[in-house]
Amino acid sequence: MNLINTKISCTMITMRRGTAVAIIASSIGAIIIIVMFINPSIFFPTPPQEQPKGKKVSTPLSFAVFTFVSDEASMNILKKHYSYNSDSSSNYDYGFSTNRGNPYILQSIRALLPSGSPSAWLFDEFPDREKMIIVQSLDNMTDAIELGNKFDKVSHITYDIENWERTTRLERENPVTAISNGSHVVHEAGFKYGITPDAPFLLDNYMKINWSEVDFLGMQLQRFSDNITEYSNYAKMISDHVRSQNPETEIFAQLSFRFASSSNMIEAIERTKDYVDGYIVAYLPDPDNDGISDSCISTCTPEDLDAVLKAINSLKSERPPQERTFVNAGTITS
Repeated sequence: MNLINTKISCTMITMRRGTAVAIIASSIGAIIIIVMFINPSIFFPTPPQEQPKGKKVSTPLSFAVFTFVSDEASMNILKKHYSYNSDSSSNYDYGFSTNRGNPYILQSIRALLPSGSPSAWLFDEFPDREKMIIVQSLDNMTDAIELGNKFDKVSHITYDIENWERTTRLERENPVTAISNGSHVVHEAGFKYGITPDAPFLLDNYMKINWSEVDFLGMQLQRFSDNITEYSNYAKMISDHVRSQNPETEIFAQLSFRFASSSNMIEAIERTKDYVDGYIVAYLPDPDNDGISDSCISTCTPEDLDAVLKAINSLKSERPPQERTFVNAGTITS
């Protein structure tokens, strides 16, 4: 009898436990159903939405004029366009769309230090504009840094490494190392670092340069500007690579009246505007010879310069945002 009673008790306990478990399971199921009704994404998360591809960012084009002239007519054109981009641009009406780009005042250290007598007419004429000092050799860096600390708003010191005697032989033989060395000197002094290598140096080395060290690139592609397709292809090829390494590097393409007329330059600008942030325009006329000069393939009058700058100011660069993928030094970034 006791054995039977014990079995009955165990059976009842088991049944009670089973009932309790069933009640608990039923309650949990009810809770799950309620939660699913209120917030189904907890159990059935929404697949990540694919971001729209190809969305372009529109930014104003910028410019810089490389020149040694200071005649009144040319200076009036520079004042017109540099002022047009300034905060007081509402005071000017030139009949084309407002462009809030960031133009640079360029001066070569050759102009700033002729025989030890500074000639900073462009820096003096535009004291409120952002400035850039161009040096042809690392040997000029110390002088450039001293001048950069002397004048207001000098933001960049830019290394113009080229196949010429103004760049030392050692630098020409080791361009990638020279570019990197210049970066360390300039950044340590507190300035941004730019480079404007000539076409042979750029095409031979753009895949080797550590672009994480370069804040500004001026692509000297002007010799190709008589062939707009070739000029455009080089501009896209190089700028795509540089931006894949460092999307923060500002990229300008150079144009020169030595290689192209104003109409050809405008066509090149229209074809390449989406690959670059702006343009360096080399303007080296003979003011005493009606714009005729050995440095001009056609004419390079103030009117020609005006037309080119007007084209730049009327356009914007439109391209998809690009993220950094990797840098030549091997550091993986996102």
